[in-house]
Amino acid sequence: MISLSPYDPEIESLWRAIDGSGARSVAVISSLPGEGATLIASTLARRSGLAGNQSLLVDLNQIRPGVAPLLGLRPEPGEIVEMPALGISVLGDPSAEDANAWREPAALAAQATRWAANYGLVVFDCAPLLSKVHEPIPPAAVAAAAQATVLVTLAGRTPVSSIREARTRLTAAGARLIGTVMNDRDNPALLAELERETYRLSRFLPRTMARLHNRLHRSTMLGLRI
Repeated sequence: MISLSPYDPEIESLWRAIDGSGARSVAVISSLPGEGATLIASTLARRSGLAGNQSLLVDLNQIRPGVAPLLGLRPEPGEIVEMPALGISVLGDPSAEDANAWREPAALAAQATRWAANYGLVVFDCAPLLSKVHEPIPPAAVAAAAQATVLVTLAGRTPVSSIREARTRLTAAGARLIGTVMNDRDNPALLAELERETYRLSRFLPRTMARLHNRLHRSTMLGLRI
Protein backbone atom coordinates (compact mmCIF):
# COMPACT_ATOMS: atom_id res chain seq x y z
CA MET A 1 0.00 0.00 0.00
CA ILE A 2 1.08 3.61 -0.50
CA SER A 3 3.72 4.73 2.02
CA LEU A 4 4.14 8.37 0.98
CA SER A 5 1.74 10.93 2.39
CA PRO A 6 -0.14 13.27 0.02
CA TYR A 7 0.53 15.94 2.67
CA ASP A 8 4.30 15.60 2.17
CA PRO A 9 5.73 19.11 1.48
CA GLU A 10 7.45 17.98 -1.72
CA ILE A 11 4.22 16.44 -3.06
CA GLU A 12 2.38 19.64 -2.13
CA SER A 13 4.94 21.72 -4.03
CA LEU A 14 4.72 19.42 -7.04
CA TRP A 15 0.93 19.47 -7.12
CA ARG A 16 0.83 23.27 -6.86
CA ALA A 17 3.29 23.58 -9.74
CA ILE A 18 1.08 21.36 -11.91
CA ASP A 19 -2.11 23.11 -10.82
CA GLY A 20 -0.54 26.51 -11.46
CA SER A 21 0.51 25.44 -14.95
CA GLY A 22 -3.11 24.78 -15.91
CA ALA A 23 -2.35 21.22 -16.95
CA ARG A 24 -5.22 18.74 -16.67
CA SER A 25 -3.04 15.71 -17.42
CA VAL A 26 0.48 14.87 -16.27
CA ALA A 27 2.90 12.07 -17.11
CA VAL A 28 5.13 10.88 -14.27
CA ILE A 29 8.17 9.21 -15.76
CA SER A 30 11.65 8.03 -14.81
CA SER A 31 14.84 7.36 -16.72
CA LEU A 32 15.39 3.85 -15.37
CA PRO A 33 13.33 1.19 -13.55
CA GLY A 34 12.97 1.36 -9.79
CA GLU A 35 13.28 5.11 -9.33
CA GLY A 36 9.88 5.58 -7.70
CA ALA A 37 7.70 6.98 -10.48
CA THR A 38 4.71 4.80 -9.53
CA LEU A 39 4.77 5.94 -5.90
CA ILE A 40 5.09 9.61 -6.92
CA ALA A 41 2.28 9.28 -9.48
CA SER A 42 -0.04 7.56 -7.00
CA THR A 43 0.60 10.09 -4.24
CA LEU A 44 0.25 13.03 -6.63
CA ALA A 45 -3.13 11.68 -7.73
CA ARG A 46 -4.21 11.45 -4.10
CA ARG A 47 -3.09 15.04 -3.43
CA SER A 48 -5.07 16.24 -6.42
CA GLY A 49 -8.10 14.32 -5.14
CA LEU A 50 -7.86 16.21 -1.84
CA ALA A 51 -8.55 19.42 -3.77
CA GLY A 52 -12.17 18.30 -4.13
CA ASN A 53 -12.30 16.54 -7.49
CA GLN A 54 -11.65 12.85 -7.92
CA SER A 55 -8.46 12.35 -9.92
CA LEU A 56 -7.77 9.52 -12.36
CA LEU A 57 -4.60 7.46 -12.08
CA VAL A 58 -3.75 5.55 -15.28
CA ASP A 59 -1.07 2.85 -15.36
CA LEU A 60 0.55 2.79 -18.81
CA ASN A 61 3.54 0.66 -17.83
CA GLN A 62 2.23 -2.53 -19.36
CA ILE A 63 5.37 -4.64 -19.09
CA ARG A 64 5.76 -4.05 -15.35
CA PRO A 65 2.52 -2.44 -14.11
CA GLY A 66 2.86 -1.14 -10.59
CA VAL A 67 -0.25 0.87 -9.70
CA ALA A 68 -2.66 -2.03 -9.06
CA PRO A 69 -0.19 -3.99 -6.88
CA LEU A 70 0.66 -0.83 -4.95
CA LEU A 71 -3.01 -0.18 -4.19
CA GLY A 72 -3.96 -3.83 -3.65
CA LEU A 73 -6.24 -3.96 -6.71
CA ARG A 74 -6.97 -6.69 -9.26
CA PRO A 75 -8.82 -4.83 -12.01
CA GLU A 76 -10.29 -6.30 -15.15
CA PRO A 77 -8.82 -5.01 -18.44
CA GLY A 78 -10.28 -1.59 -19.16
CA GLU A 79 -11.98 -1.35 -15.74
CA ILE A 80 -11.82 1.96 -13.86
CA VAL A 81 -11.90 1.27 -10.12
CA GLU A 82 -13.30 3.98 -7.86
CA MET A 83 -11.43 4.57 -4.59
CA PRO A 84 -13.35 7.44 -2.97
CA ALA A 85 -11.56 7.04 0.37
CA LEU A 86 -8.31 8.02 -1.38
CA GLY A 87 -9.92 10.59 -3.67
CA ILE A 88 -8.88 8.73 -6.80
CA SER A 89 -10.10 6.45 -9.56
CA VAL A 90 -7.70 3.92 -11.07
CA LEU A 91 -7.28 2.43 -14.51
CA GLY A 92 -4.68 -0.19 -13.67
CA ASP A 93 -4.96 -2.38 -16.76
CA PRO A 94 -6.00 -0.81 -20.09
CA SER A 95 -7.78 -3.04 -22.56
CA ALA A 96 -5.72 -4.36 -25.47
CA GLU A 97 -7.78 -2.29 -27.90
CA ASP A 98 -7.19 0.93 -25.98
CA ALA A 99 -3.50 0.19 -25.50
CA ASN A 100 -3.09 -0.26 -29.22
CA ALA A 101 -4.88 3.01 -29.98
CA TRP A 102 -2.95 4.96 -27.34
CA ARG A 103 0.36 4.28 -29.00
CA GLU A 104 -0.42 7.45 -30.94
CA PRO A 105 0.02 10.58 -28.77
CA ALA A 106 -2.89 12.37 -30.46
CA ALA A 107 -5.29 9.53 -29.58
CA LEU A 108 -4.10 9.42 -25.96
CA ALA A 109 -4.28 13.22 -25.67
CA ALA A 110 -7.86 13.15 -26.94
CA GLN A 111 -8.76 10.48 -24.39
CA ALA A 112 -7.12 12.49 -21.61
CA THR A 113 -9.25 15.49 -22.62
CA ARG A 114 -12.39 13.37 -22.36
CA TRP A 115 -11.34 12.10 -18.93
CA ALA A 116 -10.58 15.64 -17.78
CA ALA A 117 -14.27 16.49 -18.17
CA ASN A 118 -14.99 14.16 -15.23
CA TYR A 119 -11.78 14.26 -13.20
CA GLY A 120 -9.77 17.04 -11.63
CA LEU A 121 -6.47 15.68 -12.92
CA VAL A 122 -5.38 12.70 -15.05
CA VAL A 123 -2.08 11.20 -13.88
CA PHE A 124 -0.21 8.78 -16.15
CA ASP A 125 2.24 6.37 -14.55
CA CYS A 126 4.72 5.65 -17.35
CA ALA A 127 7.29 3.00 -18.15
CA PRO A 128 10.94 4.11 -17.76
CA LEU A 129 12.18 6.12 -20.71
CA LEU A 130 15.50 4.30 -21.07
CA SER A 131 14.24 0.77 -20.47
CA LYS A 132 15.57 -1.74 -23.00
CA VAL A 133 12.25 -3.60 -22.94
CA HIS A 134 9.88 -2.83 -25.81
CA GLU A 135 6.80 -1.12 -24.39
CA PRO A 136 3.39 -1.50 -26.12
CA ILE A 137 2.75 2.18 -25.29
CA PRO A 138 6.07 4.06 -25.65
CA PRO A 139 6.70 6.24 -22.58
CA ALA A 140 7.84 9.16 -24.74
CA ALA A 141 4.48 9.02 -26.53
CA VAL A 142 2.66 9.25 -23.19
CA ALA A 143 4.75 12.27 -22.20
CA ALA A 144 3.98 13.90 -25.54
CA ALA A 145 0.24 13.30 -25.04
CA ALA A 146 0.14 14.72 -21.49
CA GLN A 147 -0.12 18.45 -20.90
CA ALA A 148 2.78 18.29 -18.42
CA THR A 149 5.56 15.85 -17.57
CA VAL A 150 7.46 15.23 -14.33
CA LEU A 151 10.78 13.36 -14.39
CA VAL A 152 11.60 11.25 -11.31
CA THR A 153 15.22 10.49 -10.42
CA LEU A 154 16.69 8.43 -7.58
CA ALA A 155 19.16 10.48 -5.53
CA GLY A 156 22.61 8.99 -5.47
CA ARG A 157 21.70 6.27 -7.98
CA THR A 158 20.53 7.76 -11.27
CA PRO A 159 23.55 8.57 -13.49
CA VAL A 160 23.73 12.13 -14.74
CA SER A 161 24.11 10.74 -18.27
CA SER A 162 20.74 8.95 -17.92
CA ILE A 163 19.02 12.14 -16.78
CA ARG A 164 20.46 14.04 -19.73
CA GLU A 165 19.39 11.32 -22.15
CA ALA A 166 15.89 11.28 -20.67
CA ARG A 167 15.55 15.05 -21.03
CA THR A 168 16.79 14.84 -24.61
CA ARG A 169 14.19 12.20 -25.48
CA LEU A 170 11.40 14.16 -23.79
CA THR A 171 12.34 17.30 -25.70
CA ALA A 172 12.49 15.39 -28.98
CA ALA A 173 9.03 13.94 -28.32
CA GLY A 174 7.59 17.40 -27.70
CA ALA A 175 6.86 16.79 -24.00
CA ARG A 176 6.33 19.74 -21.68
CA LEU A 177 8.72 19.04 -18.81
CA ILE A 178 7.68 21.18 -15.84
CA GLY A 179 9.93 19.72 -13.16
CA THR A 180 12.17 16.98 -11.81
CA VAL A 181 11.58 15.08 -8.56
CA MET A 182 14.64 13.81 -6.70
CA ASN A 183 13.61 10.72 -4.76
CA ASP A 184 15.86 10.40 -1.68
CA ARG A 185 14.50 6.99 -0.73
CA ASP A 186 17.96 5.46 -0.32
CA ASN A 187 19.51 8.47 1.40
CA PRO A 188 19.35 8.23 5.22
CA ALA A 189 18.36 11.24 7.27
CA LEU A 190 21.20 13.24 8.82
CA LEU A 191 20.11 12.04 12.28
CA ALA A 192 20.45 8.39 11.25
CA GLU A 193 23.94 9.00 9.89
CA LEU A 194 25.11 10.74 13.06
CA GLU A 195 23.59 8.03 15.25
CA ARG A 196 25.45 5.41 13.24
CA GLU A 197 28.70 7.22 13.98
CA THR A 198 27.97 7.39 17.72
CA TYR A 199 27.49 3.63 17.78
CA ARG A 200 30.72 3.11 15.85
CA LEU A 201 32.74 5.27 18.25
CA SER A 202 31.05 4.16 21.47
CA ARG A 203 33.65 1.47 22.17
CA PHE A 204 36.35 4.16 22.29
CA LEU A 205 34.39 6.97 23.99
CA PRO A 206 31.38 5.30 25.63
CA ARG A 207 30.32 8.15 27.93
CA THR A 208 30.87 10.91 25.41
CA MET A 209 28.98 9.02 22.71
CA ALA A 210 26.11 8.23 25.10
CA ARG A 211 25.69 11.93 25.89
CA LEU A 212 25.92 12.86 22.21
CA HIS A 213 23.36 10.17 21.33
CA ASN A 214 20.88 11.65 23.83
CA ARG A 215 21.42 15.15 22.46
CA LEU A 216 20.83 13.96 18.92
CA HIS A 217 17.48 12.47 19.88
CA ARG A 218 16.39 15.78 21.38
CA SER A 219 17.21 17.66 18.18
CA THR A 220 14.22 18.30 15.93
CA MET A 221 16.20 19.81 13.11
CA LEU A 222 18.47 16.78 12.71
CA GLY A 223 15.43 14.56 12.32
CA LEU A 224 14.38 16.30 9.13
CA ARG A 225 15.11 14.66 5.81
CA ILE A 226 17.39 16.71 3.56
